[in-house]
Amino acid sequence: MWSSVIHDRTVHRLSVAEASGDYPGLRLTKIRGLYAVILKDSLMLKLKKLDVSLRSRNIRTGQTTAFNSQTALLPENFGVVTNATSGYVLDPLGSEIVRVVVVCWDGPVKRWEVDLLDDAGEDGVIVTIPAGPAPVPPDRTRVIEPPAASRESSRE
Repeated sequence: MWSSVIHDRTVHRLSVAEASGDYPGLRLTKIRGLYAVILKDSLMLKLKKLDVSLRSRNIRTGQTTAFNSQTALLPENFGVVTNATSGYVLDPLGSEIVRVVVVCWDGPVKRWEVDLLDDAGEDGVIVTIPAGPAPVPPDRTRVIEPPAASRESSRE
């Protein structure tokens, strides 16, 4: 349950930040059902709940394997982009977040990880994205008006 709340809230806040125009180099995109954040056209982040070994806790699909193997998911004309996962790790009870990281896998090899709960340091920059209201999901049912001729014949 928490994973959906965190994911949806993150996607919403990033989409508001992107739309504001105040964060150059930030783009949110959806690739075959996967929300991804593209930073400065060089880093693509997927947003996931992670296990203790910092692997995404989802069913391993071809898309997940391709992403973690640094296979390009964006069009060729986009250029070279590093794929990384931004996510969090819960405690054994699943009640508290114990780690928040960005991790880069290249197949079975972990290339690097950045602890997001660590202090930014003197040279680090922390960007705060202001919270906005959670999005209201659209209704799944649409009422389609029948053509005018059908309305006339049903009134007779």
